[in-house]
Amino acid sequence: MRTVLFGERLRRLAEDSAAPRDEAKRLKDLAAELQGTDSKTALADAISESVSGGGAIAGAVVVVTDGGENAGQERLSAVALRCGEKEIPLYIYGVGVTERKDLHLKEVDVAPTLFFEDHVSVPIRWRCRGIDSGTLELTLALAGQVVAQRDVPVRAGEDIRETLSFVPKKSAGLTERADLTVSIRLKDDSTVAHKLLRRVRVVDQKIKVLYVENTPRWEYKYLQSTLLRDRRVEASFLLAAGDRTLSVRAGRTCPRCPPAKSSSLST
Repeated sequence: MRTVLFGERLRRLAEDSAAPRDEAKRLKDLAAELQGTDSKTALADAISESVSGGGAIAGAVVVVTDGGENAGQERLSAVALRCGEKEIPLYIYGVGVTERKDLHLKEVDVAPTLFFEDHVSVPIRWRCRGIDSGTLELTLALAGQVVAQRDVPVRAGEDIRETLSFVPKKSAGLTERADLTVSIRLKDDSTVAHKLLRRVRVVDQKIKVLYVENTPRWEYKYLQSTLLRDRRVEASFLLAAGDRTLSVRAGRTCPRCPPAKSSSLST
């Protein structure tokens, strides 16, 4: 029998490659390893790796867990089906309290590129279990600095949503590549918490856009006015056929634009 621990990752004990030892000493060494220092628990990933990792096929898998999970890519139902397909018995032994307080950030939707002095909205989805009352604190931190924070009442559910907004400001410690950290915690119990990290770019220059169109159709007129209103964009317009003044009115034309009232693109 091989004993492994799991949290953020699967961790095999040294005894797996050593000679058999005294059972009492083995249990004492195992207890010493149970420190609970990992910040995340990837339960389904750990079972999947136990079943498929190492080359050897497991005869059976016994999992001792409180059922808490707040990380990982696998789904427990999919892993259980995989064990069934491989005819590997999977035994789950539950420990701990019957109603575990659990907060889990499920999704944080943020653009990969942010602009200084631009309004940024970050939709957040999370799961809340085993908490009947209290207040949750949602926090956004950019490069270690808190940029948005909100208190919301506790609501139990699998898909709870909230949106936080902020405006990135120029500061001495903020570089182009920065970490956006989203965290949620129960204000009455700091141990009930979860956080996610997203890597973003924070830029101070405009995006250059070249728009090439054949004729000044409705889409051209709409996109032209939209791009010109966006202060984050430096737009150039090239119209192959039509009155040159249609591009001149855009405020910026491409030097390769045809002469006025020309119906063909000069080369």
